[in-house]
Amino acid sequence: MKPIEAGCKAIVINSTVPENIGKTVKVLCFVPENSFIVIRLNDAFYSGGTTLPGWIIEGEVTLNINSDKENIKHSMKGSVSYGDFRGNGEFSTNCLMRIDGDEDVFEKEISKDIVLEVSGTKINATIKYNL
Repeated sequence: MKPIEAGCKAIVINSTVPENIGKTVKVLCFVPENSFIVIRLNDAFYSGGTTLPGWIIEGEVTLNINSDKENIKHSMKGSVSYGDFRGNGEFSTNCLMRIDGDEDVFEKEISKDIVLEVSGTKINATIKYNL
């Protein structure tokens, strides 16, 4: 599978907001650790450094903002800006799985050995299917 990079399509596979999981997004740019980002929720702005490296994305995702210092906890639509890039969220690499560039990403054969019993006779079988 190709790595995440700017311009690729990805699916969210891990998020602090459960409804984000499974959403398809476009990756816009990489944000290095301790970079300055701006988050906008409605008319409120939050800004600060990222603690982990991540990716600004474009897609229908919900932001989760937690600030113990300011006692702020929000989950809503918003925007994230880094330099000239403005997207709808930021995710670390381990939260995204690339879905373009490798056409056989989802082609995986799964097999399961089972034992069937029909009229007292046991039959060993293998079920195979593709994901």
